Amino acid sequence: MRTGRTWVTAALYALAGLAGGMAGGMAPAWASGGILTNAIGPGGRMMGGISTPVALDGYGAANNPGTLTALDGERLELGLEVFMPRLRVRRTGADAFGGIYNIDSTSRGSLIFVPEGAYVRPINDDWSWSLAVSSNGGIATDLNDDNGVPGSNLNPEECGNRPSNFLFGCGPVGMSLLLLNIAPALGWQVSERHHVGISPQFVYQRVKIFGLQALQGVSQEPDRVTNNSYDSAWGAGVRIGWYGEITDWLTLGAHYASRVYMQELDKYRGVIANGSLDLPENFTVGAAVRPHPQWLIATEVQRVNYEAIPATANGVLNSLVDPVGQPLGSSEGSGFNWRNGTYYKIGVAWQPTPDLALRAGMLWGKRVMRRGINQLTLNMLVPNPEHMVTFGGSWRMDARNTLHAGYRQFLVKGYRGPSASAVLGIGGTEELRPYVRAVFFAWTREM
Repeated sequence: MRTGRTWVTAALYALAGLAGGMAGGMAPAWASGGILTNAIGPGGRMMGGISTPVALDGYGAANNPGTLTALDGERLELGLEVFMPRLRVRRTGADAFGGIYNIDSTSRGSLIFVPEGAYVRPINDDWSWSLAVSSNGGIATDLNDDNGVPGSNLNPEECGNRPSNFLFGCGPVGMSLLLLNIAPALGWQVSERHHVGISPQFVYQRVKIFGLQALQGVSQEPDRVTNNSYDSAWGAGVRIGWYGEITDWLTLGAHYASRVYMQELDKYRGVIANGSLDLPENFTVGAAVRPHPQWLIATEVQRVNYEAIPATANGVLNSLVDPVGQPLGSSEGSGFNWRNGTYYKIGVAWQPTPDLALRAGMLWGKRVMRRGINQLTLNMLVPNPEHMVTFGGSWRMDARNTLHAGYRQFLVKGYRGPSASAVLGIGGTEELRPYVRAVFFAWTREM
């Protein structure tokens, strides 16, 4: 039999290896209504992203740190999610220049692997510590189609005689934003029914932007706009949480995550407003009830404050209409024009036998990008389905090992509006339709 010290060593080696692998080749996870993922850990993924008023797994460091001391004993969790995203963008009604800038492009289907892991260990009856490694969001877009018209790009100095892509540059166009979250945590059971926790959040970010040659002319640093390979940055924030077992049938939870301040992305400071892509502060409250020992029903509400960050809050048109006063990459330069987002989640769990638990859930909320000509064109880089449905199950193989598997799908809901290219004399109507499905698998080992 392994000693506790051996299990701690094995768990930390497993998480260190996971972090190294993710940093070297991690994959983005599309989020609903922004860049933050809406579920970390198998329990939350099965129940529509719910993790605040329930202690379903060991990922409290990345969700609600207040749930850590509500778990029984030491545990190691490892998981893998496989994303299957696809995106279609289309511009119609752009009749200027003979309609050559009307374009219909669909990204290539792909499999994106997102690993994660967590380790929780009690210190004594009242305290626990934890470490979670996960991807807490991201973006993945890659459109390879062009309009097929030689010389139609809007930056012939960089692109020569090549056809125009969707954003009037040349070659593939898109953005890859990869986020790795490393979260140590400390949990304290304040009283018999109340728990609190705190978790520093250390985020590694890797970004690649390509195909935006047409925007170099409105940038304060034209050589730091596009096609500069990968750039990376580190950032830090903090997450605090509370979990309360109010009665035998009612639990409540709340957690707050601060803004994560990121280093400057040097290779892309000519396109990202203010040079850095910070992660927004957010806070969540939730409640869960057990109307019967076999049933759990939970709900939570999350608020994400995108309006405080220049890269996500500034209008799409800022640099196009005022390239001198608001050049691309400046604190007032063009951004995605997102408003703050509110998201609602509901989930249910049924345990028909002591060894089997079945779960399902749904998330919904309004899209974060504002309506009108000042909101759509750049947002083809960051497609965000608004609603998600999930389901899955957990099977306890023996006293210590549990397997989890599930599925989640973002409901197809396209959005359309006038093209920001109207200020260039092109115009038309643009439409984005994201399609995202994912399957996930996880293993829990209770020591």
